[in-house]
Amino acid sequence: MKTDKQEDEITLLKEKIESLEKELASQKKLNSLLKCSKDYLNSLLENIPGFVYWKDREGRILGDNLLHAQVVGFNSTDEVIGKTDYDFPWRETADIIRANDLKVMQTGKLSIMEESGKLPNGEMITGLTHKAPLKDELGNIIGVIGISLDITDRKRAEAREKKALLEAAEAKTKAQLEENLRLAVTVVAGRIAHDIRTPLNILLRKSENLKDIMPIVLEGCKKAEESGLDIEGISSREYDYLEAIPDAVENEIGKLNQFISSVLKTLSKTVKGEISRDDLEIFWIHGIIGRALGEYPYADGEERSLVEYKRGANFTFLGNDILLIYAFYNLIKNSLYQIEKNKKGKIYITTEIDEETNVVRFKDTAGGASPEIIKQFFSGYKTNKHEGTGLGLASIKQTMQLFGGDVACNSEEGDFIEFIFSFPKLQS
Repeated sequence: MKTDKQEDEITLLKEKIESLEKELASQKKLNSLLKCSKDYLNSLLENIPGFVYWKDREGRILGDNLLHAQVVGFNSTDEVIGKTDYDFPWRETADIIRANDLKVMQTGKLSIMEESGKLPNGEMITGLTHKAPLKDELGNIIGVIGISLDITDRKRAEAREKKALLEAAEAKTKAQLEENLRLAVTVVAGRIAHDIRTPLNILLRKSENLKDIMPIVLEGCKKAEESGLDIEGISSREYDYLEAIPDAVENEIGKLNQFISSVLKTLSKTVKGEISRDDLEIFWIHGIIGRALGEYPYADGEERSLVEYKRGANFTFLGNDILLIYAFYNLIKNSLYQIEKNKKGKIYITTEIDEETNVVRFKDTAGGASPEIIKQFFSGYKTNKHEGTGLGLASIKQTMQLFGGDVACNSEEGDFIEFIFSFPKLQS
């Protein structure tokens, strides 16, 4: 038979057992919750669309998610532990990453920055990185924890957008500049024409006066001669020539005024983009080149002697004489500039007929141009001249394309530059 004391001990023992059972059940529940939390955390880490990692104060990896391990070429997170950024393909930028880590540990504050690095395949990526200090249970900073989101595609899109905006702005600026230049060309051409026509009109009036006076002078000369007086410098054979001078001057002035009007009309339509194939006529190439070389305003006889025209095959083309003469003027001017600048060279012009096209070759041996300049010669604003705009070559390209042909350029830097004009053959 149990005593009261034994009964009390049994009761106390049962209470302890019940308490231990409850504590054990609570511990099992806590372990289960911890396991669930760990599984949830692991699941969260593996499904975050970014690279998650945490490092110690020396920059060694303490842990990461699988995505981070795979991006550096490993199959599991365990293989990454203990390594630093200097062990990964982005070792070239590891110093920058390390500096960012140290800043976070020194300040103890969250930091957001962009970090770039190279992948094992050589591709460069950019990550938007959030870094925060890693602390122990006592609140001491023992490292850094970070998450990086791949924003490479976004950065590339931003770069493309920025480039497109820049190109659009440049195109707008170029278009505006070209429009301003067109307006300036029209205004300047009008002023030049006015300045030329003013002395021409004066000459015309003087010629008209001379026309009135010349018969009287010649009549006096004839009477003097009939009276036996010898007028030095004037013979009877020159009377007809002298009498024709006023008419010849008026005729040349008229042709020059007509030429100025034609130039202004063509120039105006060209700068406005209104000239079309309906404005084109058929010309012989020898005649156009001859006019260009004969009418070009050379500074002196030495400049004229620098141009050698080797007449080859003559051919017809559908075009505008003024525009093509202007194109040759432009090339002659550029070449003479380079010859004077480099103190060497000569201009050679030849014509030839190929199977598919008719060709004019314009070449100078004044030193040529660099490949970078040649590639952009006809786009405008590229020139070898100190004060040039490059618009002349662009207009030559437009002129030849208007004729249904084209112009190309090849050069050997330090030696020569050659422009090849291709004209389509005309149907008989």
